[in-house]
Amino acid sequence: RPVTQVVRNVLDELAHSQFQPIDFELGFGTGDGLPPVELTVDGVTVSVSGFVDRVDGWVHDGRLYLRVVDYKTGESQLEFAGVEALFNGEAKQRQSNVLQTLLYAMMLTHSEGCEAVPALYYVRRMNRPDYSPELVDRSTGGVGEGYSAYAVDFERLLGEKLAELFDPAVPFRATDDAEHTCRYCDYRQICRR
Repeated sequence: RPVTQVVRNVLDELAHSQFQPIDFELGFGTGDGLPPVELTVDGVTVSVSGFVDRVDGWVHDGRLYLRVVDYKTGESQLEFAGVEALFNGEAKQRQSNVLQTLLYAMMLTHSEGCEAVPALYYVRRMNRPDYSPELVDRSTGGVGEGYSAYAVDFERLLGEKLAELFDPAVPFRATDDAEHTCRYCDYRQICRR
């Protein structure tokens, strides 16, 4: 029954949306989808790959707009404290859900050369009539903005973070917020926290 309701919610949302589905489980750098997005930072090239849950398209005034849709099962978190906080804020401000969706929007923008709008659907709440999948940037007041609104700062901060990760002079340091960060981390057994 819960799966049936989720499917109904998705179909209902699509029936009332200007966007139309183009692809599901679109891969970047997975061999069967789009090529990975390559970023070069301090002479090191990093290939960014992953799967986007859904990509929607909308043509307006002769221009193609894409929407990157990511489905989540946890608590609804659509608000964030700006791009800077995603990389350098306190643990609770570094919302991986928003970061992931913006990363997918970056990948789609680079590979397709058109605007990509990030969207998050929380399956527990998306059946509410007032639900909106749009990101809310509390630092600028922006709601539902396309990736281009974040591109310059996002890619600069991503580059800085990658440079830090590859810098042998920067030692590994575990998070100070083990309760919030480590509980569901896929790598917690490696650092034994």
